[in-house]
Amino acid sequence: MSWSPPPSWIQRWFPERWSEIAGNAAIKNLWMNFLMNGLCNLLITGPNRSGKTRVVSLGVRAQVCTARTSTHDPCGKCAACKALGEGRTVHNGVFAAMSGSEYSYHPIDCENVTVEELDALLGIPSRSISSGLVLGSAVHAGLAEYHRQLKDQETINHDGILKTFRDCWDEKEAKETVVYKDGDNRDDGIAQGLHLLELYLQQAPPEGIVAIEERILVPLYNSHGEYLETPLVAIADLITSAEESLTVREFKTSGRAYSSSDVESSLQPTCYVHAVRQTFGKDANVEYTVLVKTKTPKVQRILTSRYAEDCGRLGDLVETIQRAVDFNVFYPVENAMNCSTCAYRQPCREWGQGTKPESNLVQLEIPQEVALCSLN
Repeated sequence: MSWSPPPSWIQRWFPERWSEIAGNAAIKNLWMNFLMNGLCNLLITGPNRSGKTRVVSLGVRAQVCTARTSTHDPCGKCAACKALGEGRTVHNGVFAAMSGSEYSYHPIDCENVTVEELDALLGIPSRSISSGLVLGSAVHAGLAEYHRQLKDQETINHDGILKTFRDCWDEKEAKETVVYKDGDNRDDGIAQGLHLLELYLQQAPPEGIVAIEERILVPLYNSHGEYLETPLVAIADLITSAEESLTVREFKTSGRAYSSSDVESSLQPTCYVHAVRQTFGKDANVEYTVLVKTKTPKVQRILTSRYAEDCGRLGDLVETIQRAVDFNVFYPVENAMNCSTCAYRQPCREWGQGTKPESNLVQLEIPQEVALCSLN
């Protein structure tokens, strides 16, 4: 049976200086480094009554103390020390006097903390999802169940497929707030999704099913054949095989029909082709199956191909974007589908305000022969 000191002992021997803390040398050294070089984020874990809170409380008091000693102990006499010391009878009351300070301390019960509590702590807007994304996820779930039944050569259970759709919708609703566009509502969204599923079930079933909702993790390489540190994770809706060739079938729900340029300019087929080549050692085509949510719903199919040079270009793009992330270069990527219901819509719209660089006119030296060629 393990033994731990009673709370009264801990309170009696509340540490006032670093020399009074027994053990925890690594944490003490970290705090010394923070006090000398500046604070950073710190996560301390350990069993109950091992001194986590007391070490942190002493470190916080030393940080805000205005007359810290040469050994980095709080003086115990300045206003900050006295204010912090008054609250030490409460587990986290010792940090109450830090309100208004540039530092913050947040005690979290890691066994019971919820996503909502962490979001509130970090100032993240409440989680929401558009009804269009919920419909798309639920349709994908229903399609996956249908394809599973085909692959396992089961008798097609229409009711089971539609139930999978409804269960997915309910699960999304339970986790996030569903945002509907003006004029839309839950019942209409569910009815539309079920109609799209029924429409697809009337099509000729896919044959030669190899994988369903397959998660593939593969390395990326650039156009020079150099492998990147950043890998690619692709989840293929459906992979089929026919006459020794593979086809990745990507399912979409959309308010309009896709154009050939929509498909040709997309990086998604390139990701799939690269992932399949790396995993199965074969080239693959990609077929878009678009369930169009127009007044008269329809199923649209578009076949596209990608080649080795496209995969190298994909690596070049990822490499460039990673470089921008490393240098903390971010900018809004706005589109009509996602922005209207995004929880970050307002902060995104405020991006860049008041931070635009001053415009400076620079006289360019243009060789005369270049100017003449341009004029002609």
